[in-house]
Amino acid sequence: MDYYAWMQLLEGAWTTAWISLVSIALGVVIGLVIALVRMAKVPFLDQFLGVYVSWARATPLVTLALFIFLSFPSFGINLDKHLSAILCLTLNTSAFNAEIFPGQGSSDEQARALCDNMHLRDVQVYSVALNAPSAGKAVLEYCASSPEFYFEPENGEELTDAYQHIATSISDLRISK
Repeated sequence: MDYYAWMQLLEGAWTTAWISLVSIALGVVIGLVIALVRMAKVPFLDQFLGVYVSWARATPLVTLALFIFLSFPSFGINLDKHLSAILCLTLNTSAFNAEIFPGQGSSDEQARALCDNMHLRDVQVYSVALNAPSAGKAVLEYCASSPEFYFEPENGEELTDAYQHIATSISDLRISK
């Protein structure tokens, strides 16, 4: 590589670094604000922010970047390429940061709440605890719809047997409303 190529590479690395740092800083602050507002349980705002967090976390970053960079001008919003990148990364980072601040409950509490909701909807839950720590085994056992739906294999053969049992059990499964 020649001098010009090295200079372009360094310029690109510098641009990546400062855009990332600005986006992360903004994403942490905005994520904290979102988490605090969601903890306050403001009726409409909590649901709206919940949808935003789910949407932003589920949207691939490249899709979001293309959407912002290519479609905003068609709505009359012309952003600089750097501002587009910062906006894209900040939207993504803030959504992820909104989920990690305290007040959401421990992962154990979150998993048990999710399992309770599935049980209320009569969703059959099978759990397989292979080499899981004791706390993980307790949550998986709690989540299983019944003791027959919980498996704790010790080796590959028992794991195969567990999955065979599950496959046999759900072979007659039908989706219904």
